[in-house]
Amino acid sequence: MLSKHKILLCGHRSFAAKGLDRLLEEAGHEVSTFSRGPMQGSGTEITGPVDRIHENPHLSDSYDTVINYIFLSDRSIEENEIFVESLLKLCTTKRVRHLIHVSSISVFKRSDLIDEDVEVETNPLKKGSYGALKVAQDEYLREHLPDHIRLTLVRPGFILGEGLVDPIVGTGFRTPWNRLLAIGNGQSCIPLTTRDLVNEAMLKIVSRMSDNRIEVFVLADSDSPTREKYLDACARLLGAGMKVVTLPVALWSAAAFGGEIALRLLGKGELKPWQKISAACQKQRFDTHSTGRELNLTLSFDWQKALSSSLDSQLLNFSLPYVPSAELKKISVKRVTFLGFGRIVHQKHLPALVKLGHPISIDAYDIASAKNESHPKVRFIEARQIEASDLFVVATPGPAHIAALDLLESKQGRILLEKPLCYSLAELQKWTALDEKQPDRIFICHNYRLKNNVQKMLIHLQKFNPGRLLNVSLSFQSPSVSKDGAPWLRKERTARTLLMDYGLHFLDLACMFHNGEWKVDTVRYELNSLNQTSLIDGALSGNGYSVHFLLRQGFIPRKANIVYTFQNYSISLRFFPDTFMPHMSSDSGWLHKREGKQLNHYLHVKLLDKLFSKDSDLSHCRVYSAVCGDNGFIRDSISLKRLHSFYQLMFKLGRSVYEQ
Repeated sequence: MLSKHKILLCGHRSFAAKGLDRLLEEAGHEVSTFSRGPMQGSGTEITGPVDRIHENPHLSDSYDTVINYIFLSDRSIEENEIFVESLLKLCTTKRVRHLIHVSSISVFKRSDLIDEDVEVETNPLKKGSYGALKVAQDEYLREHLPDHIRLTLVRPGFILGEGLVDPIVGTGFRTPWNRLLAIGNGQSCIPLTTRDLVNEAMLKIVSRMSDNRIEVFVLADSDSPTREKYLDACARLLGAGMKVVTLPVALWSAAAFGGEIALRLLGKGELKPWQKISAACQKQRFDTHSTGRELNLTLSFDWQKALSSSLDSQLLNFSLPYVPSAELKKISVKRVTFLGFGRIVHQKHLPALVKLGHPISIDAYDIASAKNESHPKVRFIEARQIEASDLFVVATPGPAHIAALDLLESKQGRILLEKPLCYSLAELQKWTALDEKQPDRIFICHNYRLKNNVQKMLIHLQKFNPGRLLNVSLSFQSPSVSKDGAPWLRKERTARTLLMDYGLHFLDLACMFHNGEWKVDTVRYELNSLNQTSLIDGALSGNGYSVHFLLRQGFIPRKANIVYTFQNYSISLRFFPDTFMPHMSSDSGWLHKREGKQLNHYLHVKLLDKLFSKDSDLSHCRVYSAVCGDNGFIRDSISLKRLHSFYQLMFKLGRSVYEQ
């Protein structure tokens, strides 16, 4: 049966010690805690100045064991030694038999292989700022340890656990161009462990009997990753960058040597860049099997899983609307029937069908027009001639869509409707009823979901974990509705143009990560002198993230920008022209310059498209490929079922803006 100890845990508020007091108590030990603060005590929780811990009146008469995590990282070597001196005085007066001190794996001298028997550094000046303080504490303990106290030095590697603030400190840093730069030798191992393993080791050490006056345990996984592999995991799992960059060791050494000389000439030799960087340039690996055997403890663990769970809010609160497909497959439909044959059909739909495998038998019935059109590849029909078709495309003006419903109700074939689907909840219910009769039948041409920049964003989110989605900010502006070529759109308050036509695609992109119910938190609007809606401003919330949006039209150029703020990084989507830019490092001028190059490039693409009557935008092709092909995930992203809640949201906004 294990003996129960009276334990004083110093530094229990530290990241590394979290949860240890509870674990010790569950094992039957009596635990008191001490941390820096005013001189006071509340039950078993005591605070006070660390340099006078031996004088604290709130500490008990005696302890069997003292566990020390206190490390004054913001103080000098001398101040750390004063604390250790006070700690040893406390251990003497309180008749402590066992002192367990949390040191660091960084106190070892340089060696290709680090294990429990490697010689430790005794001169703090040969270490960097962190290692120097750890060496100073260790050496003071060794030199001044009272005869009656048994000392255990616990030397953990880099500790992973919930609440980790910076997973890349000392191993690399973010560059302004969304890359992670590995410090020193990229092939040197990073000794990793977890807080749970350290706590479990502490529990075993407390109860362990030993005749050794001083003993050492090294806590790290012997199969820890290299610096390059670790940083690559930080990039993928924590969204810290898009790529890991490593430099030759010789280059790091030269930079460190040059920096050392320059700083000494400037009188700042205490920064010691040579010591810090040259240590990082050494290729090292670790062997902790002796500690594992001695403590009967398995020190190996799934370090990538531990890394992912160490930072807050890494689990997604959203699902991708679809998984982008690298290949644009041709469609095999034999007949397509258009209901409506206006400008959008000529500009987007027919060219898309040609790219995807024309010839296709195409019928067209123009609901909104009585004019007789002619087209070499299209057969124009009357309503009574509408037959079953592989695909019906409703491309009438939005308010006329509902007229197509009666024509299609008894006809077999999938239905693709140009946006917006409808303008009222009653119309939505009619379309929904038709879709329920033949599931997976009705789709809406929200082609912006399938634009190149949106595709790139979704691929990026798949590859680099963004963490929880926190906020989406949308800013959209357009030239005046009065300049629109479609007469029905110029009647802004009737057609609800700014909301249901101009702003719909961008609101959809802002909301596409949640297909459940949306709450309208705030909304306001303004009218211009022509009694048109000139501005709509509001805030939405759904599934743990919020959307703030501003839509406006008037004497302004066309522009749209959507910024998605995730836990780990942000993404900027721009339109007119269409760009995508992740911001995974600091908001540097380099990123803005790169985004500017993207804008210029895609602006030139648009100009060349117009000059040569081309269309580089493949979003309508992807719509047809999804609706008529076998990619059910992409097809579902533009299905009525998926977009149902979005249209309900649009009707809520419409009531607030257009029915006042």
